[in-house]
Amino acid sequence: GGGGGSWSPKVAEAIREIRTQLEAQGGSGFARIEDWNWRFMDSLGGFREFLESRPDKFTLVPGEGRKFTVELANWEAGAKRQSQGLEQSGAKRARVATTPEELEEKAIAEVERQLTNPKNTGNVWIWSWNQEFKATLGTLREFLENRPDMFEITMINETKYKVSLVVTSEAADEAADEATDEATDEAIYDETSVSACRSLRIARTPPSTRQATT
Repeated sequence: GGGGGSWSPKVAEAIREIRTQLEAQGGSGFARIEDWNWRFMDSLGGFREFLESRPDKFTLVPGEGRKFTVELANWEAGAKRQSQGLEQSGAKRARVATTPEELEEKAIAEVERQLTNPKNTGNVWIWSWNQEFKATLGTLREFLENRPDMFEITMINETKYKVSLVVTSEAADEAADEATDEATDEAIYDETSVSACRSLRIARTPPSTRQATT
């Protein structure tokens, strides 16, 4: 049928996939269906063309050049209607960091969280950096280089680098104190066990042998 209002399983499938991607990003962000051309192109046209044809479902936000992000139409209204859904709390969290100071705190916390993971080998990756932090804090590398008091960068080659947390003098002192305490405890333990062994040897020596040796 040619009626625009007729229901199509292809349309429903495309809308469902795009909606799932956007809901996972708090209602707006980048949407992409890798195999769009062979799955949907014939029946729905190009990806952007399809999004623009459904203003009831999606709102396009132009970016640099041909880039764009997508928002779910009426997402805010839908989120408010939800009782205390995960999508709503996720969207709230995403809106919290607004000032440069808050963004910096958030970025530092995320970098520290990754670097303190025992499995981390010096790699830091924040997937939302370009959308969330770049405009205010620059690239991730620039941000890390601007905080030599917190992060140390070790170049592997021209483009690759590893990151480590800078050990503050305070933390170093604490670590040294702990090491000293442990060493002292071990020394005391050794002395105690040596003197205990001596007493035990004397106690075990028969009186006749003790007299003979004096």
